[in-house]
Amino acid sequence: ERMQEERARRLYEEEMRRIEEQDRLADLRKYQEDIRREREEEERRKAMKKRKNKEARRMWEEEERRRNAERMQEERARRLYEEEMRRIEEQDRLADLRKYQEDIRREREEEERRKAMK
Repeated sequence: ERMQEERARRLYEEEMRRIEEQDRLADLRKYQEDIRREREEEERRKAMKKRKNKEARRMWEEEERRRNAERMQEERARRLYEEEMRRIEEQDRLADLRKYQEDIRREREEEERRKAMK
């Protein structure tokens, strides 16, 4: 009877150790699964942040291209305006020069007529 009790006690202890080992393994698997989930979540957060940063950069670059295009348009308009103003000024100078030359020609003709009348 004592041997049976000893045997039963050993079987009980072995079963308890087996159960404890199973519990430890289950806890370990749960811990590993939690770590895996945390890593996946961290990767998702990083990917989301990367996408947001990429989108923000794309929008910034798009806005920068638009501003550059506007600046180029304004610069082109300014150059065209300045060229037109120079052309008008040149036309005015040429008109003044022709008027001046015409005045000189008239004065000479007038001078020649006076000389011819004397």
